[in-house]
Amino acid sequence: MKRKYLYSILFFIMVGFGFNAQAGVIVKVKPPAVKVEVRPKAKFKNGVWVNGRWHWNGRKHVWVKGYWVRPRAGHVWVAGHWAKRPGGYVWVKGHWKKKRVVVVRKR
Repeated sequence: MKRKYLYSILFFIMVGFGFNAQAGVIVKVKPPAVKVEVRPKAKFKNGVWVNGRWHWNGRKHVWVKGYWVRPRAGHVWVAGHWAKRPGGYVWVKGHWKKKRVVVVRKR
């Protein structure tokens, strides 16, 4: 009975926090320096370049090449990055962020 109760609590915690296996992984091995990539020509107008990154596959870091994406109206791309945390490093995913409009009035 206690085990079933514990599994239920664990399930609701994972659902409540939007559980993502990669997001919560703390990697003890520091990722290598970012590689410099030559960007190929975009296949569409106003493409946004998503930088390549080091991916942790459970044993080692492997390089994932950068790629072009179509722009999202009213948004800017925020690049993903490795962040130092207690006990190691975690991957913070890239995402689209809504542009802020700043109005400047003349005096």
